[in-house]
Amino acid sequence: AADIRHMAIGLAQSDDLNGFDSFFDQSYERVKRVKKNHKSFFDAFYEHFINASPIVAAHFRNTDMAQQKKTLEKSFYSLFIFYATNNANDYLEKIAARHSKSQANIAPELFDLWLECLIKTVTELSWRVVLSSGITYMKFKYHK
Repeated sequence: AADIRHMAIGLAQSDDLNGFDSFFDQSYERVKRVKKNHKSFFDAFYEHFINASPIVAAHFRNTDMAQQKKTLEKSFYSLFIFYATNNANDYLEKIAARHSKSQANIAPELFDLWLECLIKTVTELSWRVVLSSGITYMKFKYHK
């Protein structure tokens, strides 16, 4: 995982990538540090994703979620590398095979749902980070 992460960070810092790459990298690093109700980004994401569909919930019923969160983080770096190079690394190949019809049988539309839940989680956490200090200030001033 560390090798994939270092490769992704190196790509994010290279001059060959555009502003979206830098924005993604900065946003991802920021979101990973955020806690919502004492839950990490990965906890919040899986809460959204598992609750989004009974099919997804069934797929994760007997999953070691601690390991799954590590796998998700590693897959983010592989997806970033794919974006930057237009080539799948060995890890992304392995994940794609594991999710194929012949193995875990993850239907293609579930990838769209995955992305929508991911965006919802990132957006929600980002808005909470930006707005919560001002809201706390407003609540503090309520009785003043």
